Amino acid sequence: MLTTACLTVTPSKIAHNVRQAIDICGRFGMEVVGITKGACGLPEAAQAMLDGGAKMLGDSRLDNIARMRQAGIDAPVLLVRSPAKASPRTRFPTCAGRW
Repeated sequence: MLTTACLTVTPSKIAHNVRQAIDICGRFGMEVVGITKGACGLPEAAQAMLDGGAKMLGDSRLDNIARMRQAGIDAPVLLVRSPAKASPRTRFPTCAGRW
């Protein structure tokens, strides 16, 4: 019997954890980037990271970044890998000129 994995996203807990990470990392002069890949770019998770104090988001999939943009998330986004050759720049006009 196959089981299906389920991810429960609790924005208040994400925001709390981001605040904790910022506090700890800040002591060493580091900044925190909220990585949204684990939540497939879920806008609620991204917003919770921003609400917790992250100034930038990161993801390895252009589709996830597009999903956040379509939901109105306009924070800076770091692509945490090189885009695949099948992902042309013209696909996301908001990224034009930033590559």
